[in-house]
Amino acid sequence: MSKESSVYPAVDPSQLISNQAFQGKRVIVTGASRGIGEDVAFTFARAGASIVLVARTESQVDAVESRILEQVPNAQILKAAVVVMDPAKVEVAVTRAADPYDWWNTLEINLRGVFNVVRYALPHLEKSHGRIIAITSISSQLRVPFASDYCVSKHALTRFMEFVPIEHPKVLAFPVHPGAILTELSKASGYPAELFNDTVGLASAYILHLAAGNADWLNGRYSSACWDITELERDWKEQALEKGALVNKLYLPQ
Repeated sequence: MSKESSVYPAVDPSQLISNQAFQGKRVIVTGASRGIGEDVAFTFARAGASIVLVARTESQVDAVESRILEQVPNAQILKAAVVVMDPAKVEVAVTRAADPYDWWNTLEINLRGVFNVVRYALPHLEKSHGRIIAITSISSQLRVPFASDYCVSKHALTRFMEFVPIEHPKVLAFPVHPGAILTELSKASGYPAELFNDTVGLASAYILHLAAGNADWLNGRYSSACWDITELERDWKEQALEKGALVNKLYLPQ
C-alpha cells in the first residue's frame, strides 16, 4: 500500500471547504495551541464548522484564534483555557526514562486528558450521532526503547477508542496516526528531523475526510493519515471487516 506524505486527491479537503460541509456543526479541538491541533482547527474552520479551541492558557487560545481569523474572518470560535490533566509538579529528571512521575504524567496527558474530554462530550455526541477523532501514533503498535510511557499511553488510547463505539453505539470513534510531522514535540524527541517528513496538512485533510463520514467502516479501528485511503478500501476493507482487523489483539499466524 502506498505511503502518502502530503495531501492527495482522495482526501483533498477542497470540496468540503467549498461546500462548507461542516456549516452548523461544532468541533472541539483539544491541544489546539500549536502543530497538528492548530492546523486541524484551521481546516475545520475553513469548512464552515464552529470551533471550540481548547489549550492550557488563555494566551495560547487567543493567539490561535487570531491566526485563524486572519485567514477565515467569519469563523465562529469559542475558547476554553483548560488543563485536561492534573500533572504532578516534579523536578526536572536527569533522564525521562528514570522519572516515574514523568512517566505517569505522559499517561495523564495522552490518556486521562482524552478520557476527560470524551466523558463530558459523550451525552452530546450520542444525541447528534457525533464522531470522536483521537490522535494516536504508530508508536502505539511499536516497542521503542526508553519511550515506554509514550508507547503505552498511545496504545491504551487506541484501545479506548475501540471501546467507545462498543459501549456507545451511536458514537463513532477513530484513533488516527497523523504521520511523522515535525512538531515542537518531535523536535524535542531527540530523533533526527529528517524522519519527520509528513505534512500537517495531510493529517488535517484525513481527519476532515473521516469527520465527513467518508470512511465510517473505520469506526473503532486504527488507521494512518499516511495510508492511501483509496488503496486501503480497495485492497483491505473487506478483509479488515471480515477478520476484525485494525484493532489491538493477540495473533498467531496459522
